[in-house]
Amino acid sequence: MSKFEVSKGNPLTLGATVCCGSVNFAFVPDGGKEVELLLYKKGGNRVAKRIPFEERVGNVFCMKVKGIDINEYDYNFSVDGKVVTDPYAKATVGKKEWGVAPKLVKGAFVANDFDWEDDKKLNIPFDETIMYRLHVRGFTKSKTSKVKNKGTFLGIAEKIPYLKELGVNLVELMPAYDFNEKEIKAATSMVTSKSITNPTLNYWGYTDGYSFAPKASFAAGKEIGAEVNELKGLIKELHKNGIEVSMEFYFTYGTCPQYILDVLHYWVLEYHIDGIHVNCEETVMKMIERDALLSDTKIFTYSIPMADSIYGQLDTRNFADFNDDFMVAVRKFVKGDEDMLGDIAGRIKKNPNSTAVVNYVANHNTFTLYDAVSYDKKYNMENGENNNDGAIYNYSWNCGEE
Repeated sequence: MSKFEVSKGNPLTLGATVCCGSVNFAFVPDGGKEVELLLYKKGGNRVAKRIPFEERVGNVFCMKVKGIDINEYDYNFSVDGKVVTDPYAKATVGKKEWGVAPKLVKGAFVANDFDWEDDKKLNIPFDETIMYRLHVRGFTKSKTSKVKNKGTFLGIAEKIPYLKELGVNLVELMPAYDFNEKEIKAATSMVTSKSITNPTLNYWGYTDGYSFAPKASFAAGKEIGAEVNELKGLIKELHKNGIEVSMEFYFTYGTCPQYILDVLHYWVLEYHIDGIHVNCEETVMKMIERDALLSDTKIFTYSIPMADSIYGQLDTRNFADFNDDFMVAVRKFVKGDEDMLGDIAGRIKKNPNSTAVVNYVANHNTFTLYDAVSYDKKYNMENGENNNDGAIYNYSWNCGEE
């Protein structure tokens, strides 16, 4: 057994931070008095070592541990005997298989040794930006994608020539951190009136999860932590080809604002992302607006108020309004709805001083362009959502045939 040396920790760097032969641990439990670090041997779920936290600053338990071989151990925390996965874990263990609910999720140690070479932000102006929004798994999972590493970060890298051919210079990844795609929903049986649980698959990522860790099941490599280097490699390669990267984040209502800022800061600094797509409560969005570190990061959000003084920094104009108004107006106009000329003209000319406007005619939760001129209503009966998923109104027309 390795000999561990415990010393005073830094409470400001939450999670597990590897530096100079030691690991700094800082953790804020949701209540509880007895807090321990649990160390597991790689590949096992049995606790190999327990180290109690002796120091506490406010509600932050912290310590520095020397002697941990980060290639030999994974970790969790224990709060009054209950095992808790670190919400600040930079990588996870136990969620490698897509669509399977894990028995135990552990944090993995991540060394900050990726060679970014001379990678820098591209800072492409909004008025020159052509965005391609995609789901990492869905983009290349089909056999028609003609890539080797289907449904992975590496699969996207294989499609860079295709993206360049389309003229795309910003790729937005739908949630690609380790969200919990396997949800257990409570319901009441209509037959027996008893409470039942209904496991469902949250494909898109609009659920809770581990916001600091790239999604393990999106990696082609089988080794622990492969997703970290694969995603960083993808972003570096996209930058080399003149393509920016934005990431979409979903935070459940009531998420701590400081946690949200910590997540966004981490991804901008550690993964060199150029943009963030996030939609939070107004107070949190104002924090993001005024955050100096994010002042040159593209911020995409929904339904920005028209007042220029509310969102966006005038000198960098880094906020962008990402909503369906333009899409709805275009679809109505194309299918010949009455009195649409003024509306479509206004949408095309809309250009506020402090915010950019993202115009599109299809989104992931609406009809595709093909479906918008093929169907009057949706038919999503077979995917387990009882036709309730996606937009109810798609402003489509079947052109007289369906």
